[in-house]
Amino acid sequence: MTQVGNGEFMLYEKVACPVCGGDFSAGDDVVVCPECGTPHHRECWENVGRCVNESLHGEDFAWAAPRDAVGKSGEGEPADTKDETAIVCRNCGADCPPDTLVCPECGTSLGAAGRVFYGAGQGPSRDSNIFMKGVMTDPDEEIDGIKAREAAAYVQMRAGRYIPRFVEMSRKDKKLSWNWAGFFMSPHWFFYRKIYKAGILFLSLTCIALLFASIPLKNAFIDYKNLMSDYIELTNMTTYDELLSDYNEFVGNYGNLPEKERAELEKVQKEVVLYGALFIGSYFIPNFFAALYGDYIYKSKMVKEIKSMRGYAKNDKTFLMLAMRRGGVSFVSALGCFLLLETLSRMITVYFGGV
Repeated sequence: MTQVGNGEFMLYEKVACPVCGGDFSAGDDVVVCPECGTPHHRECWENVGRCVNESLHGEDFAWAAPRDAVGKSGEGEPADTKDETAIVCRNCGADCPPDTLVCPECGTSLGAAGRVFYGAGQGPSRDSNIFMKGVMTDPDEEIDGIKAREAAAYVQMRAGRYIPRFVEMSRKDKKLSWNWAGFFMSPHWFFYRKIYKAGILFLSLTCIALLFASIPLKNAFIDYKNLMSDYIELTNMTTYDELLSDYNEFVGNYGNLPEKERAELEKVQKEVVLYGALFIGSYFIPNFFAALYGDYIYKSKMVKEIKSMRGYAKNDKTFLMLAMRRGGVSFVSALGCFLLLETLSRMITVYFGGV
């Protein structure tokens, strides 16, 4: 047997005695089998009276330290000592020094958006926040005092579009931008993004605008109907074919009408076109402002809620759960807004049905 001195103890750090199962410590008296090199506590060796691997002697057996202990002694295979700050090229996978901007192997840019880091005990991973995938922004970039990774966890859907936009608005202190979803889908877009206060505001503006714009349009239709009643007979029994035939006859004789009657008809027709355009425009006027200020309103709400959640959450896991719950999108809210506007549209149709 061979006794190991304190100077050689590091050979057996994190190694368990094969007899008692206890790890060797710096003050232990370690006995090593001269045949195979298996280490034992002296007391365990003396209790057994032999090497526990004696049955394997003669078969070229040699004791080896477990992999998690390898690398401490300089013998055997080296331990995995990958630098946790190393940057991994997203193109070729080569390890690059932490301050490198261009991969020395393939020349790919290693800017903030393309950096991939090795986490402790893990393979390469860009960021623990799955919502940063496709977001070409540094996860630690600030947006009005919050991190881009926090904003991505809140935005979730289409974070790749919104996070860079929010970063730019924060840097330049901008309030105006252009949001096509806000233009074509407001007020539904606000409810879809859970911006309920703004959604209610723009929904109210849209409803009021449509209701008020429908009044002069209906009056113009009434005037036009009254004038046309002199030329086209229209009753509850009039069929579509009869109406079309009478209208074609009216158009054919339009040039023969007295000048005064033609001028009056043209005036009412222009009013119908004008108020019809106003009715359509009343829907898109609120949408225009929603498109201009939508991103700013969304960013402001997001920053306020994330700061509130950060003050409440005691760890990143709790914050992420809160952000996923409060943020994201709501198809149900958007559907409810759509149904409400559809109901209003049907009410206006009924209103015009009395024309």
